[in-house]
Amino acid sequence: MSKLLNNLPVEDLTTENDYLGIIEKGDLIKMFLESNTDEFKDIKMFTLYGEWGSGKSTLMKYLEKELKGGFNTYFFEAWEYESDYNLSISLLEFLIKKSTTVSEELAKNILNAGGKLLKGLVSASKFKASLKFVEFEVDGEKIANNLTEGKDKTFIELKEEFKVEFRRWEDNVTKGKNPKFNLIFIDDLDRCEPENVLNLLSALKLFFTYGQKTIFFCGIDEKAINEAVKTKYGDVVKSSEYLEKVFDISFKMPLTANKLKLYSQYFSSETLYPFKKSDMPLPQIIDLFFYELNFTNPRRIKKVLNRFLIVKNIIGNLDKKSHLNEHYGKITNDDEICLFDLFFTLYFILLRLFYPVIIENIENDSLRILNYETAVSNQKGITESGIRSSKTSFRRIFKDRSLEISFITFNQIVGTHVNQDKEIFYDRISKFLIKLAPINPSIFNPSAFNTSENYTELFILEKKGIDYFFVLFLLNNFKSLGIQKIKSDKSVSQMLYLIKSIP
Repeated sequence: MSKLLNNLPVEDLTTENDYLGIIEKGDLIKMFLESNTDEFKDIKMFTLYGEWGSGKSTLMKYLEKELKGGFNTYFFEAWEYESDYNLSISLLEFLIKKSTTVSEELAKNILNAGGKLLKGLVSASKFKASLKFVEFEVDGEKIANNLTEGKDKTFIELKEEFKVEFRRWEDNVTKGKNPKFNLIFIDDLDRCEPENVLNLLSALKLFFTYGQKTIFFCGIDEKAINEAVKTKYGDVVKSSEYLEKVFDISFKMPLTANKLKLYSQYFSSETLYPFKKSDMPLPQIIDLFFYELNFTNPRRIKKVLNRFLIVKNIIGNLDKKSHLNEHYGKITNDDEICLFDLFFTLYFILLRLFYPVIIENIENDSLRILNYETAVSNQKGITESGIRSSKTSFRRIFKDRSLEISFITFNQIVGTHVNQDKEIFYDRISKFLIKLAPINPSIFNPSAFNTSENYTELFILEKKGIDYFFVLFLLNNFKSLGIQKIKSDKSVSQMLYLIKSIP
């Protein structure tokens, strides 16, 4: 049986569980760092860009493991120190604590010198930022004036004192048979408060780079930094310019990932299903499903699949006499899975975890009717009589109780297609999909749900979300779902009830 996978960085990374292309990317970065140590006196700030959940931590953990021995490696997880008043001082304390050869006197000196300077930097940064500060030319007088200790020293003296002590620390930890360079990884910055992130980056660029044997490698979510820069500096500086000034060299997470390795942890590859004009194993079908929904963040996908396993195991162990059985889909046996039930189970799990408001929208008939009738009126190039006809058609689709919308099953739709009754077929598709489509189209024509081409042309949104892409996925794959060996007898309401009823 498949087991739940955690969302922590993968410590024991192998070719089998490397579904993000970490090893290949990591080996290239490793080779670059090992072959360019002569440049580290001038190039000291490196970054790895990647969105939250893209695997940055796993890649940096891999690099730390691979480079240990050639470098003195340190791994500072910034989020663990978020409660500290000053992340840059926490970093300095962390480095001293991890440096076992440093004497008590040296530790005291560097913490004293660094503490004064870094504390003053944070205090001074609370002043309204000027363009010069963003360019990392700070007002030394403000820093000195905002110190609680050492008021008798100028900013230049404080800076020089820290430089001397930091280089003494470098010489100590790189002496003898120890590696000649320090490599400091800084992770989890995208989980910290924006102000703390910018203060730490400023301190790194302004003061920690005084060293001659130490480089910094930061995992950065560009979106998070963009928000932090916008919050602090408004429109004065663009985040891209800010990051260019901080980091000398940047890398990016792999753009392509072999997620089939991930999906194979949850689904069998042995059984083939007819899908998209070919026979495919289940992991490949799941890969297409998430891709077409534009839902590709590895950490989020793993959360959905873990939740799916919980649902699947509960269903598999459910008493067959339970009244709840009638609501549950055919997803318990990989060799006899109903793809329709599987897609809906994954989709509603996804909504419950990350988009609960969409579930509320599915059940909000009154708002849907109001929004859709307004969207019908917004159609371009249609006469008044055409608008009235569209509204009549919409009301018939939505309010006709000959087949209750919430309880139309996929089998009822497919059956009409097999019988070549196109009018009933399109009518039932519309009734089925209108509950799933986004609740707020700006323009809508009732025939939008007849085909995927109609949908993309006649269902217009200001911004397309996952509910839009799910309906498009269904329209694109009704034929593939209709030829499956195992058919679904479930409706939207029954599949939704399944996910909402399981804790």
